[in-house]
Parts: sequence; structure tokens; C-alpha cells
Amino acid sequence: MKYHQWSKSFETGNAVIDAQHRELIDGVGDMADKMKDGHGADALAACKAFRKLFETHFRDEEEILEEAKFPRVKAHRESHADNLEQLQKVFDGCGEKCLNATSSPCIEELSHLVYEHLLRGDLDFKSHLQTKKLASD
Repeated sequence: MKYHQWSKSFETGNAVIDAQHRELIDGVGDMADKMKDGHGADALAACKAFRKLFETHFRDEEEILEEAKFPRVKAHRESHADNLEQLQKVFDGCGEKCLNATSSPCIEELSHLVYEHLLRGDLDFKSHLQTKKLASD
């Protein structure tokens, strides 16, 4: 089951960033499916993989923004730090609960983090990357 669907409106035009965004959206769905199916250990493993993907994505995205000389890169980096802090709080509150749950409010919180990042954070730099030829139109 797809928890959420990718939308073309989420695209930044940068292939690396967009591929990682798709993976993040799919990761939320993967965790939800594993919980729904009663595969708690797999759900917990998916949570850990999701966290690593989020960290990798932030690092890669910051490198791309540095290369593009994005004028608000410092503020964007700070928003990433805030997102990682929020992510940690979600994992602290949920973590092992994934083992025995068939659903969790954590999935909603993680989904919110992903969409907050996509829609409020990353679409801000889309036109800048296009101007620098680091993203397609």
C-alpha cells in the first residue's frame, strides 16, 4: 500500500535530490506497511534505514546548495539540524514500540517531517538551482 504518493509538484529538478525525496516518501510507506502487517522487527529496521537516508539526504543536499552558492544555505542547514532534532524526538518516543505495534502516530510524525522538508524547505531553492543549471525546468 502506498502511504503517500509522489507528486511532480514536489520536484526540485535536481535528479539526486528528487530521487532521495522519493525514497523518503517511499520509506514512510514501507514503515507503515511493515507495521500494518505485524512485522515489528522489520518496521524497526525500516525506521533506522529511514533515519540514515534522511541524514544522507541532508548532507548531499547541503553539498549541492554549497556548490550552487545558494544565498540561504546557512538557514537551510539550520532547518536540517532542526529536522534531525525532531526526527530524534520521534525515534526516542517510538523506537521499540514499532516491534509490537500495527500502527503508530510516529508514522504520521515522520510523514509530516518529510512533507514539511519538501514543501517548505526545498522548493525554496528550486529556481536558484535552475538558474545555476543544477536542476532541470
